[in-house]
Amino acid sequence: MVAIEQCSNTSEERTSRSNINKCPTLENYHCLKTEDGQLRELCTSPIWIEAGKCPIFSATGKLDARICQSISSGTCPPKVFKSNLNFNYPGCLPSYRAESTTTNIHGKYQTTQNSNFTVSASDEGGSSLVVAIVVPLLVLVIIVTIGIAWWIKKKEIRKWIRDIGDVHFMISMYNLFELTIT
Repeated sequence: MVAIEQCSNTSEERTSRSNINKCPTLENYHCLKTEDGQLRELCTSPIWIEAGKCPIFSATGKLDARICQSISSGTCPPKVFKSNLNFNYPGCLPSYRAESTTTNIHGKYQTTQNSNFTVSASDEGGSSLVVAIVVPLLVLVIIVTIGIAWWIKKKEIRKWIRDIGDVHFMISMYNLFELTIT
């Protein structure tokens, strides 16, 4: 595993890097951080990673998971995912870092910019769209269910009170009848 400067940005680049690394399938290609923060490529079977964690190469070269350390909201994995799909979660990738240098060449200043660790954050699963639709619908279903249960219970309580009133009326009539007979 040789350290690299950046992970591939597109599926075409990932396919190319997978072929260069002689991975049996694209699913086996991984571009991940190591425990010391370097980027490495490896061909291995993917493992399932828990929500809120990121895949990482351990010191022994095996896949492992660590808690996502991103400070930006929405960049860590919100659900279980396969380790080879870490490129979908910016919190699991190195930060974009641009370094600019200004040099004086014959009395003129020239600024150059070097970019390291550029990665794209595609959302193939559409997880943010799912959350935006499913969560409000789920809340609505829960509210409607509680409302229906309350309405049915209220109806039952009214019937029960009415039945108690009928029983008291019948007892009063029975007592009145007993008094008139004796």
